[in-house]
Amino acid sequence: MIGYGLSAIQPPVFTASGSVLLTDPRGTAVYVDPFTAYIDQGRYVANEAEVFKSRPVAERASEMLGGDPDADEIQAVVSTDGEFEADLLTIRATQPTGQGAVDVVNAVVAAYEEIVTEQTQEASKNAIASLQNSKLELQVRIAETDQALAEHPDNAPLEAQRNAQLEQLYSLDTQIEQIAVNTALYGSGVRLYDPPTGAGQIAPRPVRNAAIAGVLGLIAAGAWAWWRDERDDRIESRNTPAAVLDAPLLGSVPEFSAVNAKAPAPTITNPHSTASEAYHFVVSSLDLALERLGGKTILVTSTGPEDGKTLTALNVAIAAAGNERCPLLIDADERTRGLSSLVKLEDAPGLTDIASDNGDATDLIRPLGGSTKAKLQFVPAGSATAVDPARYFRSPAFRRAMQDLTSDQDLVLIDAPPILAVAETTELTHQADGVLLVVRPGTSAQKLAEARDRVQMTGTPIVGYVYNRATDDTKDTPYGYGQPRTKAKTKTNS
Repeated sequence: MIGYGLSAIQPPVFTASGSVLLTDPRGTAVYVDPFTAYIDQGRYVANEAEVFKSRPVAERASEMLGGDPDADEIQAVVSTDGEFEADLLTIRATQPTGQGAVDVVNAVVAAYEEIVTEQTQEASKNAIASLQNSKLELQVRIAETDQALAEHPDNAPLEAQRNAQLEQLYSLDTQIEQIAVNTALYGSGVRLYDPPTGAGQIAPRPVRNAAIAGVLGLIAAGAWAWWRDERDDRIESRNTPAAVLDAPLLGSVPEFSAVNAKAPAPTITNPHSTASEAYHFVVSSLDLALERLGGKTILVTSTGPEDGKTLTALNVAIAAAGNERCPLLIDADERTRGLSSLVKLEDAPGLTDIASDNGDATDLIRPLGGSTKAKLQFVPAGSATAVDPARYFRSPAFRRAMQDLTSDQDLVLIDAPPILAVAETTELTHQADGVLLVVRPGTSAQKLAEARDRVQMTGTPIVGYVYNRATDDTKDTPYGYGQPRTKAKTKTNS
């Protein structure tokens, strides 16, 4: 539409063309110099094609048209092409009106004829003058021969000489006459001119330009769509991240509201819901992965905020608790302190309070769970604020403290900031045996690949990922029964 509109508002442009059959005046004995009397005709026509566009021709044509258009404009709108071997040239001109284009073509051809005629006449004048001088010299010699014959009438050689001189005189007269005739016939260099009979409009052509713009638009749109698809590919299926991360799916957690589960911890409030079962499924998968690794510490992170990594870490820890196992949950997201806020310990001493080697890091561990069988251990983010978190988590004191905190544990879950958002997550990765990535629908595949590369640089393996907030899992539970288990009719603790 833009192409059509822009074309429609353009001023009209017309073109006219005329054909000229050329001949070289120098090939018709106008010039008596044998070195200039011959030139390849095809090359001559090619040269004359440039003469038609020359400044002298444009100025003469402008004079013929009363100065409108001027010489510069004529040079800009006139073009030539043709069949050089056939001595044929086509002269074209463009103008805002059809008649204007026809007038420019006729004026250019007429100006060319005038200029070439003037040049030819000047050359003819010089050639005839040279022949006249030769004729006068020959007439003097003839007079001398006639005088000698008067004294010796029977001298045969003198008679032959006189006859030869007379023939030369006749030849000079013939040349002079021929030059005059050729100058009159071919002096303009134009043997035949077929003038334009009209002009055709070449612009604007809205329909054609709209079609071209449409094709270009389709190409550009396709290229843009391909580029965006490659650059902004989004995760829409729970199985898609596996190919990007080169890691398995450990569990798919549905939206809490879709399965009537209460946030933030359905593993406590709705222990028999689909969401709770999903976290138990993750724990089972994690146990298998840690057994293969021979490790016990898992760092939980994501590509960005709002992916649900904190709730995932909390609910996985709750699901893993019990059966004589008491996992350790560490809030290492010093910037947001989401876990500490959930358990109402945002101001309690924690990781950021490890100021020296003298303190005992295990004193930071706090029990969670009250009287429930599913007991947890928890390390808050801390009461102090780290001025430079990346430098702090890289310090030897922090590393030793982490060794003290995790040495006597059988399962440790570290809630870390998004790995692409801050630098300290990379440092925290060194403290873990494996990384668990939380992925939600709509995550950029490119960012997921960047997160994978960031983790791989640390040398810590990605044990798998959790597909969080899945919208296609309300009918397809992690354990495959389609509906959550019926709550047992037994008395349970609140």
